[in-house]
Amino acid sequence: RVRRHQTAVSVAILALLAYVPALTAAPGRMPADSKLYVYLDPGRFIADTTTTFDPRQFAGWVPHQHIAYLWPTGPWYWTFETIGVPDWVAPRLWIGSLLFAAGLGVVWMSRRLGFAPLAAFVAAVVYQLSPYILPYVSRTSVLLLPYAGLGWIVGCTVVAARRGRWRHAAIVALIVLTVGAVNATALMMVIPAPVLWLVHAAWSGTIPWRRAVGTATKIGAASAAVSLWWIAMLMIQGRYGADVLAYSESLESVSFTSTSTEVGRGLGYWLFYIRDGFAATTTASIDHLVSVPVVVVGFALAAICLAGVVLVRSPVRRYAGLLVVTGVFLGVGVHPIDDPSPLVDFLV
Repeated sequence: RVRRHQTAVSVAILALLAYVPALTAAPGRMPADSKLYVYLDPGRFIADTTTTFDPRQFAGWVPHQHIAYLWPTGPWYWTFETIGVPDWVAPRLWIGSLLFAAGLGVVWMSRRLGFAPLAAFVAAVVYQLSPYILPYVSRTSVLLLPYAGLGWIVGCTVVAARRGRWRHAAIVALIVLTVGAVNATALMMVIPAPVLWLVHAAWSGTIPWRRAVGTATKIGAASAAVSLWWIAMLMIQGRYGADVLAYSESLESVSFTSTSTEVGRGLGYWLFYIRDGFAATTTASIDHLVSVPVVVVGFALAAICLAGVVLVRSPVRRYAGLLVVTGVFLGVGVHPIDDPSPLVDFLV
């Protein structure tokens, strides 16, 4: 009963931390988030996502990533439009729900990994309030879907491996279906987390290697099957659509700021650092770049977390270490692009 009460309190606090800031920051103002017409005319947009050609723009073209909004973003905004919720409220509830889902997923995952309720709650708060979210919440919040689903994916992978049933592998696939369509790269960045847990569990003898490989195969097959709809569209877009990324997000541009120190404190995303003659592209970035107390706290928190990985005796310490090393490796990527690490140079 005590643990149930602790869990209820943790969930309530995470909900407050997610929804209160989202709903009270500049009420009444619309964010310039993702595709503007997603929440201005969601019904029309959902209809447009079902085709690979849009004749209403640019004398006809193959749209960029439109199908990714078919689920869950499009139905979310269509529902709130249908029931008459003000346009400025629906995006705030969307952002709050992403953050809440992220924190709740980490709580659930941590409990599956054997964390005490308080430890699971602390992990969720740190994850939910990470500065990583700042460049996305008001511009491309859909890219936070993999972030929101990470804890659930890992937790369900743990259950699937321990019980060995197709049902739990299918649940992972349904989560991938919900969070994976919007950006293939973002999805690929969270795939190592469940894979590394399977390696860690088999390595430590928690599960046999045969079970680990079987679980990975089931989850991989089911996830691939439910992803075919957007993979096919992505291939069509790549072949016949405009080469948008060559102009907006070249590899050199996006890797310029991904230093190991910035990645270590949850930053490094290139749009976080851009400013024009009027203001910073991400106004929330200013304190993280020039405020000494904020910078010190950011690095101190990262240092405390790393110290915990090194010093605290835990059955999942190896797994946490693998996540840190892999995450920094993927986050830093090809930086500096003129002299990347030998492994990245080989892969790219």
